[in-house]
Formats: sequence, structure tokens, C-alpha cells
Amino acid sequence: MKYSASFLKELDNFKHKEIYAKIIALNFNESPIETIEGRATAGSINVDGNSAVRRTCSLTIVAENFNYKDYLWGVKTKFKLEIGVRNFINPHYEDIIWFPQGIYVLTSFNVSRSTTNFTINLSGKDKMCLLNGEIGGNLESSIDFGTIEEEDINGNWVIRKIPIQDIIRNAIHVYGKEPYHNIIINDLDSYGVELLEYRYDIPMYLYRSAAENAPPIYENAVLEDDSIKIYLDSKGQKETTLSKLSHEYLEPLITTLTNENVITKPVYTVLNIGGENKYTPWYIAKIEYGQTAGYRETELTYAGDLIAKIGESLTSVLDKIKNMLVEFEYFYNLEGQFVF
Repeated sequence: MKYSASFLKELDNFKHKEIYAKIIALNFNESPIETIEGRATAGSINVDGNSAVRRTCSLTIVAENFNYKDYLWGVKTKFKLEIGVRNFINPHYEDIIWFPQGIYVLTSFNVSRSTTNFTINLSGKDKMCLLNGEIGGNLESSIDFGTIEEEDINGNWVIRKIPIQDIIRNAIHVYGKEPYHNIIINDLDSYGVELLEYRYDIPMYLYRSAAENAPPIYENAVLEDDSIKIYLDSKGQKETTLSKLSHEYLEPLITTLTNENVITKPVYTVLNIGGENKYTPWYIAKIEYGQTAGYRETELTYAGDLIAKIGESLTSVLDKIKNMLVEFEYFYNLEGQFVF
């Protein structure tokens, strides 16, 4: 049910609150099995944004009915927690207004019984404790998360780098037992940019348009056009004639230019339109061995080896990816979904 903002504000400001807790035991697929509901007499829910395990809870609940012999409360089961506030304000809404507080793994549980009720003490941590080694998540063998060996079309076995999105999604699904629909990856591109290094002894010349609003895209200047005239100003007063735009003819031109000419000052070619010369500006760049010469689009993969040793936790793999990407984080949200 949706509640009005004014009602929620009144409920929050009401001084004599009665606080309740609802603990819903979940099976492996996180479907509800059994519910404990009662008045919360003590406890807290802590949220730590600097920890992988963001949410922890510790509660004391007084319930009138509870099957304390049920085996599932004696194991480290998952449970969904809701906190309720009794509604003394608006009779159009239900008696207790429930607020979800996340899905947890039961870390401790004990119960005492009186003649009239049960007192239940429990504590839990969010599902990240299943990945960081506290309860689960320790790898039973050494695993390479970053590469896969596969057969190419020629029948040869080759090593292929795995995209980071696939690494995260498959690791959480396979080793964290999380269904794919419960894994959310935001803000992480599928493709990145790989810089290319020039590895040829003869310099390469690139050019790009210096016209206003022209995209900063360089092209290879090794062309076979004959009798190209290049001007060092926009009025055609300083002229150099090249028989071809290639290394042999561009090298003498570039050596006569200052760094300003190459980097910030353009050279010009002329185009006769309707009997009038139009001078088009160009930037020319000289690329030598070892320098960066453009880039190519590539799948975003982990830089280096992403090999986890036996006994290492799954969160250590996630931390390596997070540290490489710098401005990322991962956690479980209130719906129990893994978010990267």
C-alpha cells in the first residue's frame, strides 16, 4: 500500500510509538516459509557504508505464538526483516505500518518461554556474509576469473579475456548462488578504449581538420595525391609544394615547423571555388616509435591476472575489480539484490 507523505511524517513525529518486528524465514529461493511477529523490546539495525556487509541487526522480540521446535531457526537461514509502527493516527490505514529493512542471514538465535509468551533474541548480517568468508564465499580451488580457454574457428585453443560485466555476473551467480535476476550492474560500460603504441622506425604523419567545431579525429597522412600545395598561413603567402603526402615529402616540411605549428597552429591547403581560393586549415602530427598513435574500442576486461587462490573469498575478487575501476562499489540492497 502507498502512504501519503503527510501521514508518514505524522507517524514519524508521533512520540509514543509502539515498535514491532516481523521476521520471515526464507528458503533457498527466498520464498517465505514461516513468520514470527511480535513487539520489539530492544535491538538495533546498523548501516555501515564503509563495509561490504552494510547491514547488521540485533533484536529482542516478544511473540505470543512461535514454533520453537522448527529446525530452520537452528541453522543459518535467510530471513526478511520488517519493522512496524502501530498506527494511532489514521484509521483508513492498517493497524501496523510495515517498513522493509532488508534480507539477512541468521547468525545467532535463542528463545525463552514464559507462561504467556516467547522472548526471542536474534541477530543477522546481510547476504554479503555469504560472499566474504564469514559464513560462505571461500573458494575451494584456485580459479582464473579473468580468462577462458576456447577453441577458435581453425580448431586452435586460444585464451580469451572475459568482460568485467560477465566476470561479476557469473561469479555472483555460480559461487554466490545468486539468481541472475537478482544481480544488478549499473554504470559499467561494456566497452572501453585501448591506446595504441606506434612500433615502426619510420615516423607516421597524421592530420585532422582545424576548422571550427571539427571533431578531433586524426587520419593517416600517407596518401598518393600528386602535387599537393601546403601553405603556412591562411593567405597563401608561404607555400610549400609536395608531390605526394608521404613520409619522404612531409619530413622536410615538419622539420621547418615549430612545435606550435604542429600542435596548435595549422597549415593550409587551397581549394578553388568559383574562381576564389578557399584555404582549409589542418593540424599535422608526427608520430614516432613508442608514441601513442590513436586508440581502438575493446571489451572492458580486467587489466592483468585475476586469479583467486584456494581459500580466498569471493569479495577479494570483487575488491580487485573495484580498485581497478576506482569509483565503484558493491552491496546488497533492501530487496536482497546484489548491486555493483
